[in-house]
Amino acid sequence: SSAAQRFVSLRGERAFARLRRGRTGQHNLVSVRWLPCKQPYQQRHIKHVNDAATPKRTSQPVQVSRVGFVVSKKVGNADTRNKVRRRLWEGLHALWLEQPPQQIPIDVMVIAEPHAATASYWQLKAGLAYALYKSKLLERHLQR
Repeated sequence: SSAAQRFVSLRGERAFARLRRGRTGQHNLVSVRWLPCKQPYQQRHIKHVNDAATPKRTSQPVQVSRVGFVVSKKVGNADTRNKVRRRLWEGLHALWLEQPPQQIPIDVMVIAEPHAATASYWQLKAGLAYALYKSKLLERHLQR
């Protein structure tokens, strides 16, 4: 599992509440908050056993970051919110492949602003890159 980059969904009210104290970065389309993970995420690995028909599951900590997306009704209807969420998820994945964060594992909250509804994927990705740079999670702002 390389740093280029695995992440899973941030779940639970307490996880989001903890991030209110996190480092922040803002852009007019998106803002971010992040903190280092308290404990490594328990990823379930499936190990195939040759002589058994069913694989054996093991649970061990791995370096996986958790990401949560907040897209409120101010952004638009359900279709619009889901589109924005998908674009942000894909943009974050692409950014972390280009430039993995300095700190791993981390918890990140990405908050879509109302203008995100009319933004293209590339605009959202650029806004996300800027917000991550301002929050000091990315070393440099990737100009495209």
